[in-house]
Amino acid sequence: MTTNNDTLAPNGKRKIRVVGLYDDGNVFFIMGKVTREMKRAGWTKDEIDAFMKTAQSGDYDNALRVTMSYADEVYADDEEINDDR
Repeated sequence: MTTNNDTLAPNGKRKIRVVGLYDDGNVFFIMGKVTREMKRAGWTKDEIDAFMKTAQSGDYDNALRVTMSYADEVYADDEEINDDR
């Protein structure tokens, strides 16, 4: 599979694809959805912890910027979500 840099997270893995990622503006809800999908996709605890530490290292805007660098929002009718596990 060919992957361009827009689909890679800062750790070099494919970005997590999350259905309805921004349905709720609560940053803890958003980060929770991302970390759940990271676990389902087989990311290590250290990788998830690095995401959380970076996301929590600033304000709300920082958390959203970091989240966007690790995850893409998709819709329920998309054919593939995180099929490269």
